[in-house]
Amino acid sequence: MVNNTFNHPSIVLWAFLNEGASNDKDACEKAYQPQAARYRELKVNGLVTWASNKKQNDVCLDYADVISFNSYPGWYGNSGDYNLEDQLATVAPEIISEASWAHEHQKGKPFIKSEIGAGAIPEWEDSFNGFWTADYQASVLSIVAETVKTNANFTGVSLWQFFDVRTYNGPHALSRPRALNNKGILDEYRRPKRPSFDAVRAIFRGEAPRYQCNRRA
Repeated sequence: MVNNTFNHPSIVLWAFLNEGASNDKDACEKAYQPQAARYRELKVNGLVTWASNKKQNDVCLDYADVISFNSYPGWYGNSGDYNLEDQLATVAPEIISEASWAHEHQKGKPFIKSEIGAGAIPEWEDSFNGFWTADYQASVLSIVAETVKTNANFTGVSLWQFFDVRTYNGPHALSRPRALNNKGILDEYRRPKRPSFDAVRAIFRGEAPRYQCNRRA
C-alpha cells in the first residue's frame, strides 16, 4: 500500500488500528510505536495517526503526529428516553473538552474529530423529530460543523459518514435499521438526506447559522 501511494497528493494522513487498545501501555510498545515508526521509516509523504475512541485515556499519543478522536455525543452513550434537547446540549461541550485536552497535553499537534455523527433513515419523518430522522441528524451535525469551524483547537472533522453502507446480516442488524449504517449525509444511492446535507454544506460555506428544527416536547 505504501509503495503504491506514498506520494499521492490526496493522502494527508496515514492511519492504522481504528479504535484499538491504545489505553494499554503494552499495546503501545508492541503495536502503536512500531507501526508509527515503520510509516516514518518508509518516508510517507504525510502525517501518522490513528482514530482513537479511548480519547483522553489514550496512552500512546506521543507516537502520533495528529490527534484523532472518535466519539458520538448526542447519539451514543445515553440510555433511556432522555429529552432530545438535553442530548443535543452534550454535543458541543464534549468535543470542545476533547480538543482543549489535546491542545494542552499534546501541544503543537493538530486535533481532528475523526468520527462523529448521527443516523437518519432516508425520507422517514416523525412529528417529534427524534432519533433516526434527518431533522435530528441535521441538528447534531450542524452543532458539530459550527463548533469545529469556530474553535481554533480543531484542525478538521470527518463526519461519519459520507453515505449509508451495508453492515450486518444477523442479530446485530436489530440496532441498524435496514441492516445499514445510516449515518451518511447521503443515502446508499448517493442522494442527499435533507435537511442534513444542506445544513452542513451551508455552515461550511458560511451561508447559514446552525440548523434549528421545530421539535415537539
